[in-house]
Amino acid sequence: MQYVAFLRAINVGGRAVVKMTDLCAMFERAGAANVRTLIQSGNVLFDMAPRDVAGVVQRAGNALRRSIGAEPEIFLRSVGQLEAMVNHSPFSEFRSGPAIKLYVTFLSRKPKTTPALPLGLLE
Repeated sequence: MQYVAFLRAINVGGRAVVKMTDLCAMFERAGAANVRTLIQSGNVLFDMAPRDVAGVVQRAGNALRRSIGAEPEIFLRSVGQLEAMVNHSPFSEFRSGPAIKLYVTFLSRKPKTTPALPLGLLE
């Protein structure tokens, strides 16, 4: 199964700088297969059996913590979950353009209050 690990706050403003080759190596040593990244984004695409994915993310997170000296936040989604999110398209009536942009944010926990803006929540 394919997964995407979204890493928060690496390679931003010169802080927590990690080369993508090093990030790929961390995931490979943790047991992931077919590891690749997207530019300097900190997004890691990899293959893994569902039963093993939590251990891989934990081991890669431990290696990343040693590298950057801080606890990394890693949001994991399967490619299937991402496809479902795109297909859900709660704002399809809006056309993107200079005044309207669609942003997706992954939260580590459910917010205490719902932000006051056009928002679609998928769990």
